[in-house]
Amino acid sequence: MTYAILLAMLFLCFSACSNYEKLGNIEIEEMEYEAEFAIPLVNSALDLQDILDQDETLESYLEVDEAGNMTLVYQDEIFSFADEEMITSIPDFPLVLPDRENEFPFNFMTQVAAEEMLFKSGTIAFELESMEEIDVNVNIVFPEFKKDGLPLSISARINYEGTLPAKASIAPVSLAGYMFEMSSERLYVNYEAVTTSGNQVTLESVEGTVKDWEFSYMKGNWQKTTLSLGRDTLDIDFYENAIAGNLQFADPQVTLIAENSFGVPLHLDFNTMGFVTENGYMIHLEHNKIENGLMLNYPSLNDVGNSVETNILFNRDNSNVDAILSAFPRAMVYDINAVINPENNYSTNGFVTDASSISVSLGVELPIYGTASDFKLEKMAEADFSDLENVLEGEFKLITQNSIPLDVALQVEFLDENQNVLTKLFPEIPTILGSAIVDASGEFIEATTIEKLIPVDAEKMQVIKSATIIRINAVLSTYNDGQENVRIKNTQGVDVKLGVRATVRR
Repeated sequence: MTYAILLAMLFLCFSACSNYEKLGNIEIEEMEYEAEFAIPLVNSALDLQDILDQDETLESYLEVDEAGNMTLVYQDEIFSFADEEMITSIPDFPLVLPDRENEFPFNFMTQVAAEEMLFKSGTIAFELESMEEIDVNVNIVFPEFKKDGLPLSISARINYEGTLPAKASIAPVSLAGYMFEMSSERLYVNYEAVTTSGNQVTLESVEGTVKDWEFSYMKGNWQKTTLSLGRDTLDIDFYENAIAGNLQFADPQVTLIAENSFGVPLHLDFNTMGFVTENGYMIHLEHNKIENGLMLNYPSLNDVGNSVETNILFNRDNSNVDAILSAFPRAMVYDINAVINPENNYSTNGFVTDASSISVSLGVELPIYGTASDFKLEKMAEADFSDLENVLEGEFKLITQNSIPLDVALQVEFLDENQNVLTKLFPEIPTILGSAIVDASGEFIEATTIEKLIPVDAEKMQVIKSATIIRINAVLSTYNDGQENVRIKNTQGVDVKLGVRATVRR
């Protein structure tokens, strides 16, 4: 059974017994004498579907099929990784054009032989000088910077005003949206200078300034590169109230889900993937994909912007996931690397965008089918017993008829502000819900009825009134002390009858 469902069992009983406001119909403060009353408090029935309808948290995690079988379904992200530095930002640099046709080495990227890069931002500006005693029209062309199929072309006019050199400035031109179709790690820049009389000339000086070149997309061939996706410890609160006992799921399934939008071959190396138990021991997750690593699926060049999923299914046949779940894990520890182009195949084309990421999640599917024995839960809460001011003593009678295959033994401790135990409701922890009887396949056969008298004498009542904290200890076992798998369904529930005989005074 899962912790959530075990608490639901308790909630069934407590919900049915929560009508204490009926005592408010007895106007205790108007009584001017001491008297004894026998009062029926509750005659109610609840099933697990009632709990699901009332508790949005449980309802969001549980799936119920047509036969009423329940499965706990949960998914949470372990981590996500994005690295904008995989797309290199180009440092600012001067761009001087000594000739009308120019080529420059462009090898700022050390880990990738880039073929295409889409400008996200950046500018290019120029200062021009001419020694011609005539106006000159200038056109600077970047043949590899293209938008809508056309190369980037920047035009300007140098006006001769009687002084040489004649000068002109080209204000910064935005490159956003241009695709840099690079070949052989070279940058080509050409210009044409034509006088107003039609003669081609070479300018005295063409000096450019490159600023803030950043790219949102890069296509090319990546070298084998290792990235650290991170090491961290994640708390697991699934068993936060469990303190001891045995809990076994008959068919646990856990799925590791990797979402990848990097368009390059990626291999995950699991340096550490383990779970810390309640006693501090580390249990390493055992599976061939954890031991040997996982090759991620990745989007093709035609799927830029999309993510591709890779899954690993862990079950009791291919891993030790059942042992981990039964050990009440309190934290998960991971240390994972991603290796780009792990085979170092330099002929493999791929892409990366500034939004590319890897996210890894764990999905859990736990059919509510299994065993529990001597499974102990503990919960503390603040208490206010001011409503019992005029109650001297009493005796509660509890009758439960349980169609859920689960024994519930319960003890309530009353504590002071320092969490010292003042008294207990029962001398020994009693079973208040008896497991329903099931057949060999864990299916319901017959409900179990239990009657309990709960005396609270005057001395204990006084101690209870002074308590500020209550601590509930529950011990849960499935049918036959957890020796057989049982199946819990949403139609199963508890009938509760609760009465009180109380002595009260004004």
